[in-house]
Amino acid sequence: MKSSFSEATVIYETDNSIGKLLLTSEELDIVHLTITPNSRIDSHSIIQPIKFFVIEGSGIIEINEKKFSLNENDMISVEPELQRSWINYSNNDLKLLGIKQK
Repeated sequence: MKSSFSEATVIYETDNSIGKLLLTSEELDIVHLTITPNSRIDSHSIIQPIKFFVIEGSGIIEINEKKFSLNENDMISVEPELQRSWINYSNNDLKLLGIKQK
C-alpha cells in the first residue's frame, strides 16, 4: 500500500502543529507530526502504546512529568495511559512519526 504525505488526512491541527495519518491498518496507525519552532503539543494520553521516531529536528517529550531530550533518528516508546507532551525548543520544525499499536 502506497501512502502520500500530500494526500494524507489531517487528524490533528493547532496553530503550531499538524498531524497527518499516513497509514492505518488493523494492527497500527502511522502519523506524521510537525511541531513548529518554540511551541508544544499539550499533555494528553491514549489507551494504546505508541512509539515516536524523530525524522528531523530535536525536542523534549515529557512522559508523566519526566523529560527526555530526543534528536534526529532517536526513538522512544510510551506505554498506554501515560500523560505525554512534546516541546520544540529549537528554531526549526520538529518532525516525528508516531507509530500507534491497536
